[in-house]
Amino acid sequence: MTAFTPEEAADWTLRRFVGRQIRIGALMGLTRRGWTRMPVADAGHFGGIYKQLGPGQVVHVIPGEGLNINSVDHTATDELTGVRIREDFYDLERQGRVRFGDVDPLAASELLLDLTSLVETPL
Repeated sequence: MTAFTPEEAADWTLRRFVGRQIRIGALMGLTRRGWTRMPVADAGHFGGIYKQLGPGQVVHVIPGEGLNINSVDHTATDELTGVRIREDFYDLERQGRVRFGDVDPLAASELLLDLTSLVETPL
């Protein structure tokens, strides 16, 4: 049994979370649950957070505006524009080869708990 719907299990994007409003503080709070901030790029910009679920299974949570390490406003809100799984962090050309249905059921359950708590945090 899996925590994903059949459509989600066959996809590399968790569409139920895309378009949802989140509080930036809740997003950054996931770093206390094993998530990692994406690398900082030019002028302090970073694109969200990610988590390694298993070998060849990296999930990215991407807020619409991205974030700036120099001025993270934990009370601000943003829209999630992506929750995606890939084989590794950097290889964008292979996205779509891993599906959420490939994730271990326990890791899938923990992922959904984290993401549900993120979108259900009061704004």
